[in-house]
Amino acid sequence: MSKLQAIRFFLTIPLILIPFILFMITFIILKINYLALCVIALMLGGEKPTKERYKEMVRSILAK
Repeated sequence: MSKLQAIRFFLTIPLILIPFILFMITFIILKINYLALCVIALMLGGEKPTKERYKEMVRSILAK
């Protein structure tokens, strides 16, 4: 019985972790996409994304 419980235990952990990991990955991708969109918007606006502006954007994104 202990072997079966161990198998069940090791099967439930990934089932709990997989959605969490997927959520984190999508969250990171969304943040990166948001940052990329900001850079593209700045380029289209005629402004060159300088280091200062880039840092400012990163700070504003991380603050959200």
